[in-house]
Amino acid sequence: TNLLLDKTDLNDEDKEAFRKHMGVEGDMVVANSIYAAGSIIDQAREFSKILDMPVSEIEEILEDTYLDYVKGHGEHVLVMDGAMNALEALKDDYILAVVTNDNRRIAEETLKLANIDQYFEFVGGADDFGPKPNPTALHEIARRYDIRLDEMIYVGDSTVDMEYGKHTHASIGLATEESHREHLKEADYIISHFDELLDTLDIINAAQ
Repeated sequence: TNLLLDKTDLNDEDKEAFRKHMGVEGDMVVANSIYAAGSIIDQAREFSKILDMPVSEIEEILEDTYLDYVKGHGEHVLVMDGAMNALEALKDDYILAVVTNDNRRIAEETLKLANIDQYFEFVGGADDFGPKPNPTALHEIARRYDIRLDEMIYVGDSTVDMEYGKHTHASIGLATEESHREHLKEADYIISHFDELLDTLDIINAAQ
């Protein structure tokens, strides 16, 4: 953010307002914000409103900056509590896939640094299939693995994720904090911890 804001003529007050608009408060990224849930192209379009640069150039700067940061700060890439147990339990019975509003290079590097890349048979980025809620990646998963969209279940933590999940049989919202439930009103199911995922899947499967 600062790298690009330094290329503008905005004063300090307007820079701070733009940070908040994008979803940065202090040194934290706000849940469900443009930074947390939007794609890099979404972010680039917002920056293009204050920068005299093509969106494509801004997108390239953002992707390269994010990728360099991830590669240089692997210690900050942490697996959420309970996620590893869930992946281990699901790997033999499910096709596990990642569809993200990150660009694919960033997603793949992050999964690799977290040492969970081996669990996922498919990684789809916004640069490959368009940002969510565009369902193109889901259709590619369906084609590649000969399954239907109504046989898929989508897990996410943002408003756009729950909209995306409507293309599948069910959407499961992950709300690690009570305030996050506000972003998950369209979820079919809400869990607060990955330990609840397996039981929720059992409930969904039993109802079919």
